[in-house]
Amino acid sequence: MRRPVKVDVDPPARRSENVESRQIARRNPGFFDAKTIDQLIAEEGVSPVTSLELIAGGLPDADIDAMIDEIYRDR
Repeated sequence: MRRPVKVDVDPPARRSENVESRQIARRNPGFFDAKTIDQLIAEEGVSPVTSLELIAGGLPDADIDAMIDEIYRDR
């Protein structure tokens, strides 16, 4: 089981001090639960894009080209 850890750090010595593990209450306990795409769609209330015109022009062509170049460069 994973638990959050609080660590106090001594910056000048670059060492950790007083390591403490504790259980904390989560705001959304189901956040990390495995869900199907259909469950996520229902929770978020989203629907598919019905027209590409709705998203066209969101990014200039030069930005898209730069983004694609970066993706290929970082592979």
